[in-house]
Amino acid sequence: MAGPAARALIFLLVVTVACRTAEAQQADADLLVDLSGEWQFQIGDDPAWKLPSADGSDWMTLDVPGSWETQGMPDYDGFGWYRRAFKIPPGAASGDLLLRLGRIDDADEVFLNGTYIGASGGMPPSFYTAYDRTREYPIPDGIVDPHGENLVAIRVFDARLDGGIIDGEVGLVHRPPSSSELIRLDGVWLFRTGDDPAWAEEDVDKEGWTTVTVPGNWEPQGFPDYDGYGWYRKEFFLPLQDQPRPHVLLLGKIDDLDVTYVNGLEVGHTGSVERGTVGGDEWQRKREYDIPVQALRFGDYNVIAVRVYDAMGGGGLHEGPHALYAEDINRTTLQTRLQKLLRRVTGQ
Repeated sequence: MAGPAARALIFLLVVTVACRTAEAQQADADLLVDLSGEWQFQIGDDPAWKLPSADGSDWMTLDVPGSWETQGMPDYDGFGWYRRAFKIPPGAASGDLLLRLGRIDDADEVFLNGTYIGASGGMPPSFYTAYDRTREYPIPDGIVDPHGENLVAIRVFDARLDGGIIDGEVGLVHRPPSSSELIRLDGVWLFRTGDDPAWAEEDVDKEGWTTVTVPGNWEPQGFPDYDGYGWYRKEFFLPLQDQPRPHVLLLGKIDDLDVTYVNGLEVGHTGSVERGTVGGDEWQRKREYDIPVQALRFGDYNVIAVRVYDAMGGGGLHEGPHALYAEDINRTTLQTRLQKLLRRVTGQ
């Protein structure tokens, strides 16, 4: 088993790879569509504005990136919506796509063709800012129209000072593929509210389940104001290995409590889901669970099931990274890769 120093290094690398900063992505991702420039904009808040069918003919235009205060709305705090239509180059929809939106002040929820793909910060009444966080959202398969027009809609809440899409690169990019040591788990997961211990098993009846995007709270994905129990499920393929090794599962931060299973076996928990007693800081704790070899199926599909209890405010798998890696991954290789990535970020 890796020691604390090695585990810390591995975690830092995985965070760097799975949750790239914009600077690192610019060095190794292909910009497919530049989305800087004019966007439609409207102050106020209407959930129908996420839909491509919504009429935006009377909306104003703003330059993105740039705060809305400097573009005709000084001192405005509150909700605002951005919309931008685009087409993609032929063949791009088959790639691993990422929507990059720079830095948004303060909180945002992002929709592509009416489908939620991610959020940062918290909306009122449980507001918290993410003004200093670069937005990069993976796009689940099947959402992008490869032949027609696509629409990005961004709901923004600003509490004070500058508001809107402030700075950074804004566009659609090809995300670099996962390394052989890292299996990404962000994107589309199965989800349902309620609670049934049988949902931890490998095979469950899919009736009654829907899909949500991870990372992201469940509230803006069709479950507003829901507090209580919810379950997530995700399948992943684990390649054959000459010598099967234990793995580590990263689930980022979960609001509030969780019990996590792999192929029906509990591999970790944070807090007491059974009692539903929240201490207060569980939603900010990083989930990092060891998976023994006997719990994994190599050369086959595996199932992650996460039982979540949310007491109030936002709920669910709200912040990454979400990834799987071999526990004894080569430390020298990791250190070399980390140094290269950090050089890209710092420009040194």
